[in-house]
Amino acid sequence: METNLSKELNNQGVESFIKGDSEKAKGLYFQALEENPENTTTLNNLGLLYHQLKDFDQAIDYFRKAISIEEKPVFYLNSGNSFAMKGELDRAKENYFLALKIDPNYANAWVSLAKLKTHQNEIQDAIQYWEKAIQSNPKEEFYLGLSKVLMLNQEFEKALEILATLNSSAEVWFQIGKCEYHLRNHGLAENAYKKALAKNPDNLEIRRHFSLNYITSGQIEKGLEQYDLILKIYPENYQIMTEKGVILCSISEFVEAEKWLKNALELNSEYPKARHYLNLIHTTVRKP
Repeated sequence: METNLSKELNNQGVESFIKGDSEKAKGLYFQALEENPENTTTLNNLGLLYHQLKDFDQAIDYFRKAISIEEKPVFYLNSGNSFAMKGELDRAKENYFLALKIDPNYANAWVSLAKLKTHQNEIQDAIQYWEKAIQSNPKEEFYLGLSKVLMLNQEFEKALEILATLNSSAEVWFQIGKCEYHLRNHGLAENAYKKALAKNPDNLEIRRHFSLNYITSGQIEKGLEQYDLILKIYPENYQIMTEKGVILCSISEFVEAEKWLKNALELNSEYPKARHYLNLIHTTVRKP
């Protein structure tokens, strides 16, 4: 009877957690543990709750309690993720491998290892771990992850081969555009970015790369038009204002560049890139 009540309280806690009511969820989880202190699902859920609250030490403590009762790959995975957020990357890796010791085909652990190795800039290991994840579970998102790491390794043609097999989402077209851009196929990059923007027209990064593709291929006015569109959508984005100022500097439109750099500094007076180029205009271009 206690076990059934504990499960019910846990489920109610999950519902509250999903709705964003962390305090109510926490209270229900604690009640569930009063009914059954060895409810490992609830212990794990409390760990996830504290992880979301960025109290990683407390999260790890609950994952450890769950593991002491029942060793499940997901408990080690979640513990590893909390260690990773703390910056204890060796402990994170240790937990991911403990998950894989129980289940060598646990794809999510391979994914976490791949992301950790990418963060550490150990790209060959990251590629290997993405391939392991795909062998365990050939999900499209894993293929997309592999393609992004291949791009970091300057293997753009290999990445394109993978991307060409995936469903045509905005993200996939965006990554195709980036590959073509780096291969200097600016016409193909433009087409890919347009297809990405057709699916997600307000995405800042897609439109920014679209702009840079125009500028790199010598179509400065078209590139600046895209920056203007970005600033209509994100009118207080000082980084984009600064980038526009830098491009205007490159074509000697110093008065207009100065205006945009000053606008950026009004929003963030300490932004070093805007400060640098504004000083450059004042000291180099406009010498007394």
